[in-house]
Amino acid sequence: MHHANIIAIETKLLAQSYSRDRTSFLMPEETYEGWVLLAGEKGVFRYTVADEAGEAKVGDVVLCPPGTSLHREMIEKLDFHYVHFRLYARSSEGPIEFPYFGKIVFRNTSRLLSILAGMRAARSNVSLSYLEHLVSDVLY
Repeated sequence: MHHANIIAIETKLLAQSYSRDRTSFLMPEETYEGWVLLAGEKGVFRYTVADEAGEAKVGDVVLCPPGTSLHREMIEKLDFHYVHFRLYARSSEGPIEFPYFGKIVFRNTSRLLSILAGMRAARSNVSLSYLEHLVSDVLY
């Protein structure tokens, strides 16, 4: 399947949180109106998004599109980010549907962790637009 090259991503934050040392998710399954990103800084969780299922650990991000059910279950105690957002992607031909979902594995784990640390710091004292920039960074 050919995907047009994404030249721009814009995100609009709807909600986000950071949880430490959690032993379970509040809800094992949920469907959202926007996109959802889950990224752990510690621990492992099992997930299912559409027809994809697996385990996510540090260095992985799980991305769930709007209207799709996200199942999740903790395997190890987790420190994780939850981000709910709208996503607008553009190719040279114009607006497109963002083509990826499920688990995204980062080859550069330390880069992802530094973005997540930035998100953690940004929650208390940085603008919404900076947080949106960090989310876009992860998606690129």
